[in-house]
Amino acid sequence: EPQGDGGGGEARMDGAVVVLPGSRAGRRLKELLVEAAAERGVRLVPPAVVTQGVLPELLYELDGPLASGTVRRLVWGEALRDAAGTPAAREHLSRIFAALPGGAGAGSGGSTLGDWFPLARELSQLARTVAAGGYRFRDVAERCGGSLLFDDAPRWRTLARVQDRVEARLEELGYGDPDLSRLRALDRGAVRLPGDVWLVGVAEMTGVLRRMLAEARDGTLRALVHGPGDPGAEALYDELGCVRVEAWSAHEPPVPDEAIRMVDRPAHQAEAVAEILAALGGRYAPDDVAIGVPSSEVVPALEQRLPKSGVPVRDAAGTPLSAAGPFRLLRGVAEFVADRRWEAFAALVRHPDLAPALEAEEGGEALPGDWLTCLDLSLIHI
Repeated sequence: EPQGDGGGGEARMDGAVVVLPGSRAGRRLKELLVEAAAERGVRLVPPAVVTQGVLPELLYELDGPLASGTVRRLVWGEALRDAAGTPAAREHLSRIFAALPGGAGAGSGGSTLGDWFPLARELSQLARTVAAGGYRFRDVAERCGGSLLFDDAPRWRTLARVQDRVEARLEELGYGDPDLSRLRALDRGAVRLPGDVWLVGVAEMTGVLRRMLAEARDGTLRALVHGPGDPGAEALYDELGCVRVEAWSAHEPPVPDEAIRMVDRPAHQAEAVAEILAALGGRYAPDDVAIGVPSSEVVPALEQRLPKSGVPVRDAAGTPLSAAGPFRLLRGVAEFVADRRWEAFAALVRHPDLAPALEAEEGGEALPGDWLTCLDLSLIHI
């Protein structure tokens, strides 16, 4: 609560950490806090506002800098290449991957570090998924030994040896793996709450974060849930404010049948959304409307359809770096330089950032207006 009577008091919230499901919600919370402090005439000392992806690193003391995704993939590639250096180890890896770099010969000879990057990316992502549940590869090997229809432990033990190489190599370089560092902090019992932690609208979380919050010492943990106020609604959520799937499975949804519209393809879904928004008659600003989608394949249809009705659209997931214009341009250049194929060249010159530069006249003869058509026709006559 703000301290003072509107004459220069303070609203000190710097001892709290507020955890929200997304960064946009965090920005909005800060705006509301500033407005509330201004209305009361007090100076705001805001809390730390983070997403749950950042929270784990606030619960333990880092031993050193954490390795970036690029560094981890490089080390995974190196560990895979070194692990395949003997025929026996290569045979174990061949039981996991359909094909290994370097052909069928013994050892990893004939392959470069870059040849192992696709497999390194795949394994790095698998390691992150397993660690999010609170496990290492060797933990999985112990659990899948005899309880399945077949014994899959040998393959997981092979992956565990590669993961041990990765961990040792990162430590040698002075880096820590963010996922394994969390597990080590749990093993040491070194997880602590950084003061008052508020979980606001966090409907689900990873297994490792649940473990860390359950075992954290000191501080205070509170969960705020935006849910129905019906009697017995508390049973729909657990002690961390996450939804109980089994409880919601038997819960009657508060959506009447007449509000449900049945359509087929993503384009039809986007058209239905546009019609529903038009029926609102402009009573809500775009920032007051949130559209939930069951699958990412619906998003492009919405992004294409809604702007035609004058409705701006912003994907809350953001735009991945791989979809950014400069990245796509560099990837197009790399693909063309790699093998000089016509398809790669045609895609490169059509890049929206490169095409205008080619059309610009700088001391020479400008390209004709239909130069792309001429380029395509030249292929036909080759």
